[in-house]
Amino acid sequence: MKFRSAIMVFFMLISAAAGAQSPKQAAKEYFQKASQSYKLGKFEQALDLYSKAYETLPLPAFLFNIGQCHRQLGNHERAVFFFEGYLRDADNAGNRDVVEELIATSKEAIAEEEQRKAEEARKAEEERRRAEDARMELMMRQETARQEAARNGSITLPPLLREWWFWTAVGAVVVVGGGTAVALTTGGKTIVMPPEGSIGSIDRR
Repeated sequence: MKFRSAIMVFFMLISAAAGAQSPKQAAKEYFQKASQSYKLGKFEQALDLYSKAYETLPLPAFLFNIGQCHRQLGNHERAVFFFEGYLRDADNAGNRDVVEELIATSKEAIAEEEQRKAEEARKAEEERRRAEDARMELMMRQETARQEAARNGSITLPPLLREWWFWTAVGAVVVVGGGTAVALTTGGKTIVMPPEGSIGSIDRR
């Protein structure tokens, strides 16, 4: 009985070993799927699969492919990182010239992106300054107008009293004793303000 159990365990171990993939085989499958995704323009998916292939079997060639995916995605700093890593790890890389050119191109793209961001920041700062200058100019004009009005003896009514609806709501112009008076309504009572130069009368109805 014990012998039979030992044989069963032995065959189970053999089957498991046969079914398990070697790192090389697993990396090859990741590589094939990644290459297909790359050809279809699915660069994010290809990047993930190439990364898994390298984690399974750290071959320098996978670093180059990962760098290509980053370059296609516009991640130029990451592309430079992986291209340079590929050149460090690959012994006598046959495509060194090509990779160095890709690194130079990616660095140019990085410089252009930095220049674009700097230009956008400069324009934003100019817009902010123009807005601030316009605000200050408006304040200066308002202050000049106020000072001019004060010199000319002009009286400026408060904002509330300049509104037409205020006068419509609280009173109307009436004629009292041959002059002009203002009738105000407050607290349910009508108060008639006498015209200038006259004692007038007050209606307390």
